Amino acid sequence: MEAEATRLLEQCREAGIPVAHVHMSVDPDEDNRMAHWKESDRWTCAKGTGSAEAPCALRPLLGEAVFHKSVFSAVIGTELLDFLRDEAIDVLWIAGIHTHTCIRQSALDVYQMGFRTVLCVDALGSNEPALAAQSLLYLRERGISLRRTAELFSMRQAHVEVTTALSDMVDSEMAGMMDSTVSLSARTVDIDCLRRIAAALVDCKESFATLITDESQKPISMARGEVQRSIDLLNTVADRVDEEDAVEVHSEGLVRYLPRGVIALLTPWNNPLAIPVGQIAPALAYGNRVVWKPSPCGVRVARALAELILKCGVAPHRVTLVEGGADVGLLVAEHPEVSAVTFTGSCGAGHILAARCHQMGRELQAELGGNNGVIAWGDSLSRGDVAKMIAHAAFGFSGQRCTAVRRLIIPKASLVVGLLHLQEAVAALPYGDPLDEATEVGPLCSAEQVHRLDELVERARPQMRSVVQPHVDTGALPVGGAYYPPTIVVCEDPLHEIVQEETFGPVLVIQPVADFDEALECLNGVRFGLTAGLVGGDGNCRAMFLEKAQAGILNLDSIHAGAGLDMPFGGWKASGLGPPQHGLSNRHFYTKSQAVYGT
Repeated sequence: MEAEATRLLEQCREAGIPVAHVHMSVDPDEDNRMAHWKESDRWTCAKGTGSAEAPCALRPLLGEAVFHKSVFSAVIGTELLDFLRDEAIDVLWIAGIHTHTCIRQSALDVYQMGFRTVLCVDALGSNEPALAAQSLLYLRERGISLRRTAELFSMRQAHVEVTTALSDMVDSEMAGMMDSTVSLSARTVDIDCLRRIAAALVDCKESFATLITDESQKPISMARGEVQRSIDLLNTVADRVDEEDAVEVHSEGLVRYLPRGVIALLTPWNNPLAIPVGQIAPALAYGNRVVWKPSPCGVRVARALAELILKCGVAPHRVTLVEGGADVGLLVAEHPEVSAVTFTGSCGAGHILAARCHQMGRELQAELGGNNGVIAWGDSLSRGDVAKMIAHAAFGFSGQRCTAVRRLIIPKASLVVGLLHLQEAVAALPYGDPLDEATEVGPLCSAEQVHRLDELVERARPQMRSVVQPHVDTGALPVGGAYYPPTIVVCEDPLHEIVQEETFGPVLVIQPVADFDEALECLNGVRFGLTAGLVGGDGNCRAMFLEKAQAGILNLDSIHAGAGLDMPFGGWKASGLGPPQHGLSNRHFYTKSQAVYGT
């Protein structure tokens, strides 16, 4: 949140857009705390203390307007409204903390006073994410726009305003889906279609791989791997569903597994083929219809797949492609014909979807990323194969995978030697043009991501024990690519931003610890819980790891960023909502069970 708020502030300053800072400020002499703070004897944001100051990057510059409040609203007891009117402001962008209280009340107050109000959702923070998501939906339903910071300046330049046209477009695209399910007897036809799609992908594997690389900058060898995984997923789903009984006979009656109806798919850019295929395949195999909203950065791959699906015999309107940004995704998810939603993306977007799905009584399956840790115990890093394995898992595809290793936890006594071996392994990773057959670490998806990572590392650098970038010679990199060098950071503070937040880039944080108990504390000491790994250690360490590791996917000895075709894929804690993807979970999510007595 802080990084996005900082970027927004910098962009506003560069563009000459007026900036107002509103700080919560309680006067100890007057004791002007809110009533619930007094009742709980809580002192926060008191004048003259650090809690009343903004982070360094967000502090006001000389000449910028600063207002102090002592209640939730930014307009009560301040001169903010006078400032907005003096500056002739008609559109107000809001960023800051406490979405469910201060942001919510301030947004409502300025909106009802006639200002067009936009909340910068990725520049908002809250210690109550579920309440924050509910607040954002509440505000959205009352005419307040929700936007990512990257969208704001393009909106301003193009004078684009989202209106009911978006809703009309989604309704039009989904008009053919009113008859939402197919009969159980049609499942055989759907399964045959999945196998034909798999065979067709074999024939056009290279063209899909090239398209993936061109659109997402994924190294070509990994793009081919993604196409092959998609082929294998189609056949695996077809085989599993073919072997399952749509109707089970029990002594007391029958259990039928019926299609849910229309499944909404909201998919990301980094696996633009394999993730949609892994969801479309079971949705169709169990008799559902699909409305699919891909990431705008993966839309060409989506179009190619949708065309292939039709050519392979899937009936029109069984899979409907809807293009657009986050607003369109939310409209698709809340469309009255949708029965369930499957989503892969950020925690913030996931909580908003969860709140909306809860309101509308529909199922949600959400994979929300990971800040994955691996414990390399003893002197395991001194083995060349272990250092190489971790380097590949951390930096392959520039770390732009939800399963990438982001944190490496090692004994303090092994730090110096282990870091040397890891540096050698990372330096040996081929770094450069994603179309080069050898490349494993290519560019990031955008220059904005490079800027975000650079800011994160530079903010952390003064407090880190060391920051190492093994690829020092970048002169041979292709011109114009969004390259950020693989970076190793040694951090001893388990609460530091660079430890706690998912970087989603080529940054690996090493956390040196005193003993295995501390290693487990660091492993579990983040809000995410997608994958966790252990290399080395004795039988007791392995037993403790298996008992205490808080993640949905565990790796022992073989550390990688991959996942099985027929194993459940889902995270614990903030990494996932609802049932996992793949395997046995598919039938639970894509069907609804029905008990029939008296037969």
